[in-house]
Amino acid sequence: MSNIARILKKLQGCNLVLLDELGASTDPNEGSALGRAILLHILASHSLAAVTTHYTDLKVFAHVTEGLQNASFDFDPETMNPTYKLTLGTPGGSNAIATAAHFGLPETVIKTAKSSLQEGSRQLEELLTNIQKEKQRLEDLNRKLADEKIMYSRQNRELSTELKKFNEEKQRLKQNARDAIIEEVSRLEKELKLVSSEVRRTKSQEAIKGARQTSQSVRQQIREGVLAEDEEILPEEDGLITVGDNVLIKEVGVKAKVISINDKTGQVEVATGSMSFKTDRNGLIKLSGDEMKDKAYEVQVQVPLRHMSMELDLRGKRADEVEVLLDNYLNDAAVSNLKRVRIIHGYGTGTVRSMVRDLASHHPLVKNFETVPSGEGGDGVTVINLR
Repeated sequence: MSNIARILKKLQGCNLVLLDELGASTDPNEGSALGRAILLHILASHSLAAVTTHYTDLKVFAHVTEGLQNASFDFDPETMNPTYKLTLGTPGGSNAIATAAHFGLPETVIKTAKSSLQEGSRQLEELLTNIQKEKQRLEDLNRKLADEKIMYSRQNRELSTELKKFNEEKQRLKQNARDAIIEEVSRLEKELKLVSSEVRRTKSQEAIKGARQTSQSVRQQIREGVLAEDEEILPEEDGLITVGDNVLIKEVGVKAKVISINDKTGQVEVATGSMSFKTDRNGLIKLSGDEMKDKAYEVQVQVPLRHMSMELDLRGKRADEVEVLLDNYLNDAAVSNLKRVRIIHGYGTGTVRSMVRDLASHHPLVKNFETVPSGEGGDGVTVINLR
């Protein structure tokens, strides 16, 4: 008490007060009352204090008084050993009777001691013990959950890596399949064009039938391949207009001759004099020999030249777009009196380059084609010379 009195008198400014077993060595009721008064005095001086006690009244007082806070060292109720881990906010039990039982006090003594406890004190000790057990269980559960979280995170990363590899392999196989079918389509389209040339030369129904069958075979292979979702199924030809027929272009009233029919787009290419046109079938009227001699249909047409780019960029285009874009460009270039054009197809898998050069090798407007030096594009560019 002499030391505590000296401490309390000197509480000015910032202080740290350490008190062990406040109010001990005296009557518990008076010791608890004296302890409460000392704590309030230290609190009023705004000093920081760490105070130990076994008094239940002081634990309750700290719980209900603002500015005070309980703390306790954890105690393992199974092994009856301290863990030396400090927990803020929770008062600890004294565990005196449990410790005595652990060290072998007779059972009768332990029972007598428990019966001598006041009901409130006994319930508080049991509550604190149960809280400690539940806290220990929750900590064990949290550790287990943390370990499982680490394990699941690792498995998730492994699965993500495997899924990425699977998607990359799937994309690679799909791309290879697409390239293979594009090359096959290019080869079949080349055969189809050869048949179409035969049709223009012979105008026979047998050749026309063969061309139609080849066209249908190409489309069937495309529909059954991986490009099926990108292909458009074209209607059957009506048989009214075929290559070599004489027709009237209804929109402008010009007579012309059918020189090719595009099975993909359904467009019909017709020629009159040195000019060629592309139109739909429903824009044409098939003419008989007598009608071709009728002067009433002869109309002079002048097509103004327009500015044409010297280059056509096909990079990024789908295989089924390449032929139509290139054919239209060559026709427009010929009308514009261009004699030399550049086709930019890039490197890639080489499929577009092959299609461009295959079409140029038998196109009626193309004189020849050639590659360019590496400094001007190399194999990524094809130069076409027009007739």
